[in-house]
Amino acid sequence: MRLVVAAALSLTLAAAAATGQTTRVRVFRPFVAGKLSPRLHLTKTAKGECFSGSSADPRSDAWRCAIGNFIYDPCFSDPKVVSWVACPVDGSPFGTGVIRLALSRALPKSLGNRGSPGEGNPWAVKLAGGKVCTFLTGATFAYHGKRVNYGCTEKGFLAGSPNRSTQKWTITLGMEPKSKPRTAVILVAAW
Repeated sequence: MRLVVAAALSLTLAAAAATGQTTRVRVFRPFVAGKLSPRLHLTKTAKGECFSGSSADPRSDAWRCAIGNFIYDPCFSDPKVVSWVACPVDGSPFGTGVIRLALSRALPKSLGNRGSPGEGNPWAVKLAGGKVCTFLTGATFAYHGKRVNYGCTEKGFLAGSPNRSTQKWTITLGMEPKSKPRTAVILVAAW
């Protein structure tokens, strides 16, 4: 009986995935031909420095930077623009505001990432229902045996990595540290 129930559940999940929306992969591109993308706007300019590759996004053009004591991660560089990087204001690829971080020293290329968009965990995800969650770069906690990897704009967090085994990606959603885990559907994964 258990095998029949498991098979029926498996078919139900497969059917749900087949009829549902496929997770879209989005690559944040702040530069176009060496200039800020027209879909973005500058909210301010500040002086600072980048000291390593991004902890939030494994891309080779993503950096971990500081303006005073505040860390921006990720900020993005362009080979045609050596004097500044673009840092999303809200820390996610879904907004349009960026800070122009004027570099006080050259990017530390030897400390940069070597990855490409699509590798590793996404920098940010948008869930069914509109909740946006971004990768946490500092210490977190374990939730049902998985590291809490994402903090969300609304109540909740995501643990572990996205399950990419189907066209509709899922991830473990928690509301509080001792709450029962749920499965969240990822509509957009961004690098």
